Amino acid sequence: MKRKIEFISQRHHWTNISVTLFTYLAINFSFNYFGLAEFSFQTLLTFFTFYIGFYFLFIIKRERYLTEKDGDFFIHDIVSDLQLKKSLFKTRYVELTSQTKSGYYRIKVYPGDVSEQDWTAMMKKCT
Repeated sequence: MKRKIEFISQRHHWTNISVTLFTYLAINFSFNYFGLAEFSFQTLLTFFTFYIGFYFLFIIKRERYLTEKDGDFFIHDIVSDLQLKKSLFKTRYVELTSQTKSGYYRIKVYPGDVSEQDWTAMMKKCT
């Protein structure tokens, strides 16, 4: 029986959003300082409204298609290869990849994203 993998944490997603906000503000203020552009609060608000909206739509889409059956993990009902990797800041994560005829599906799962039971099962399956 297939079981949907539930994602429980969005912590690193908020980190990505805050880094993007800081980068956007730094670039915008530097352009303003050198006279290349004017800072506009309306532009900032519009950009981040759309950015956060699209970002969380992507997260919802990602969460819908990850399932587990008999110890195998599936993305869009295609068996996934699991690899344990480290990010730039040495954070461990599991990268799930499912090959299709025209490309692949890939999802990164961090330890706090899923339950301890699901994380342990993924770690056992990693190559």
